[in-house]
Amino acid sequence: DPELYAINGLGESAFNKPAYGDYYKFLCPSREEVYQFLAGLYGSIADLPEVDGIHLDYIRFPDVILAEGLWAKYKLVMDREYPQFDYCYCDHCVNGFKEKTGIDIKSVEDPSQVEEWKQYRY
Repeated sequence: DPELYAINGLGESAFNKPAYGDYYKFLCPSREEVYQFLAGLYGSIADLPEVDGIHLDYIRFPDVILAEGLWAKYKLVMDREYPQFDYCYCDHCVNGFKEKTGIDIKSVEDPSQVEEWKQYRY
């Protein structure tokens, strides 16, 4: 379901505009529907007798700033937080943050300067 994917600061979905590469298609980790989807998917796989275990990774927001050692690989200089790599601005996250803090993050000129926003997501 494309609605479950994380949304960047430009309003683009990780479903069709993933950060850094085509394999960076992150789901929004704040949504209960994502937990239910993954639990069902991985639960059915884990039930297979030939499966000993499942390694889970990338169950989080994408990195806003990649480690410096990766900049050359992606042809980037990440000297600040750029909106195309900043997640998640889906309705669930934006509304949940506003409900908790009273701040409408979409109306803030530079969300990277809002400490509550960073803490809310991480």
